[in-house]
Amino acid sequence: MPETIVPNEEQRFASRDEAEKFFNFYAGIAGFDVRITKTRKTLRELSCNKQGHHEFHKPGEERVREKMSGRCECKAFVKIKWNQKKDYWFFDRVRLEHSHPLNPSPSVKQFLRTQKNKDPVVMEIVDQMHRCDASHNTTVNVLSEIFRGRQNFTFTEMDLKNRKAAAAREERENDIPKLLEFFKEMKAQNEYFYYEVQVDNQNVIKNVFWSHACQRAEYRDFGDVVTFDTTYKTNMYSMPIALFVGSNHQLQNVVFGQALLQDEQANTFEWLFEAFQDCMSGSRDPRCILTDHDSSMAAAIKKVFKKTQHRLCRWHMLKKYKAELKKLYKLHDGLKIKLLTVINHPLTPTEFESAWNVLVDEYGLQEDDTINGLWDSRKLWVAAYLKPLYCGRMTSTQRSESVNQMIKNSGFTGHMTCMSKFARRMLDFIQHTNHTTAGETHWSQAGNLRLTLQPFDGHLSRVYTRAVYKKHDIVSTGLGCESDQYKTRKLVQLAMTAVRACRKTSIGFGRGCEQLTALAEWAETIAADTGPSNVGDCASAQDMTCQTGSEDPGDNRVEQDVVNGSEDDPRAPPVTDEVQISGCAPKEARTKGRKRGGKQVVIDDPSGSKEQGKRTCGYCGMLGHYSTGCAQNPENASKKRGASGSLRGKMGRKRGRPPTARQLEEEFDDVA
Repeated sequence: MPETIVPNEEQRFASRDEAEKFFNFYAGIAGFDVRITKTRKTLRELSCNKQGHHEFHKPGEERVREKMSGRCECKAFVKIKWNQKKDYWFFDRVRLEHSHPLNPSPSVKQFLRTQKNKDPVVMEIVDQMHRCDASHNTTVNVLSEIFRGRQNFTFTEMDLKNRKAAAAREERENDIPKLLEFFKEMKAQNEYFYYEVQVDNQNVIKNVFWSHACQRAEYRDFGDVVTFDTTYKTNMYSMPIALFVGSNHQLQNVVFGQALLQDEQANTFEWLFEAFQDCMSGSRDPRCILTDHDSSMAAAIKKVFKKTQHRLCRWHMLKKYKAELKKLYKLHDGLKIKLLTVINHPLTPTEFESAWNVLVDEYGLQEDDTINGLWDSRKLWVAAYLKPLYCGRMTSTQRSESVNQMIKNSGFTGHMTCMSKFARRMLDFIQHTNHTTAGETHWSQAGNLRLTLQPFDGHLSRVYTRAVYKKHDIVSTGLGCESDQYKTRKLVQLAMTAVRACRKTSIGFGRGCEQLTALAEWAETIAADTGPSNVGDCASAQDMTCQTGSEDPGDNRVEQDVVNGSEDDPRAPPVTDEVQISGCAPKEARTKGRKRGGKQVVIDDPSGSKEQGKRTCGYCGMLGHYSTGCAQNPENASKKRGASGSLRGKMGRKRGRPPTARQLEEEFDDVA
């Protein structure tokens, strides 16, 4: 160790801090920690961290902690004094002999308390990553790139965890006042921001609904069909998030409003729907609303949205009777395929009822409760009855579940997210969706790639967005335009051949011109085969909204025409402060689903049929195994089951319900 960094008696310093920094620097090089043992106005004594000994106040058998003390009565210390006459600090006494081995390794330096250096710039990066919900490993990996290795950290990884935990505790403090402050901030930025809060008899927040200005503008354009779902719990209070979701002109999901609910009772849904109705008072009620099968939700919709057609999610309807249908499928061979064919095939209501009756008579299911339950509610979920109603290509609440999954998997929220942070994260999610929509709108301006030369198809390529035209292209060209596609491809091939011939000789150039002239005449005959003669008659100003959609894809901005020029429009009523909302945290939500971390209750079947989720052998019919592992199956006698391939020597998939592919009853949104 160089002599210049070793402390010596009578060594002078301009200030006490300078003397302490010098000794701490030496301690870091030598490999020991420092703590203050004595301090006066004119004196400061620094000792080795292992100085003295620890006194246990309880006997060994009563100690709670198993950790032993690291003190071993080390005598190393330095005494710093102040010379008042000449105004300088100096080392009065220096003792550098230790009674324990030192560890000068650089990797140990970050564990010494006095050697830690929490740079404010680095800590700001850590705090920003915490606010963005970055994981601990992600934060450490980023800092490792900054410090060129984890061994160069000036703090421990546990310090980062403690800082993150402290920030989370501070974030959860005064959660409700922070939420209301965020709402007021949004209201100050844009007067068309809307929020409404419901409190209980103790003025504790119970339910909250809010909608940003851009969401209200999107509802004005795309609010004909709304899907509503409350199945996802995304906060520390286990309050389900209620999302009003629709589809825009790019066939993308848009959220019109969001709410956090205390329970799922009829009066709660009634308050929420009334708040949504007041928020969108400048626009009409949705034509159709899709939900799952919930009696409380249905009663509230019938009471509030009197002109709205309520439809049930087809996937949830079949899932509701999944166990009962599974028993019927086992008893009646071929019932599953025929039943799903009748449900999913695009029939008229009369054809559906006729096919249903034939199926019921064939298998003798006239008295079956499951079949009768599906039949009684058929007009609310079967695709045949949804054709006269505009449903926006939706027959299920899949869009709501897709938004829920995106919010969860994209890291916007989690099960420990407080309400104030959840509101800010939802704003980030809305900005993300608006960014995606703006990008799709930008790329749609380049025009659509046409596969036919029909005038009507050309008109659609101009007024449809890229996503909508692709859907139309798949349907139209896949059904009735095979010959035109062939002609068009043949035309392109011949044109390319003629162009290649023109490049070689003057004779080839002349022949190429003749071929191109003939191809031009042929193209005119193809274009005249089908389609309207006057495309201009089909165009209208209203069709152009298919290309533009919402005028403002911004995060929280909307133009003045959102209220259609009305000065006294109640679309954004002022939020009164008459009710003093308590700052107490809301109670844990009481929902109808199972609690977080709880086990799903399996109902015993007295009929002796197999339970849902249990492995059943197809050979012997016993529970607990499949036919491939059945000891009674003669096909398994010559099998030697063992690990092979990439899983050899590793733990494979846990035993349990195998992953199953989505059946016909899952999703077919293209029917309606």
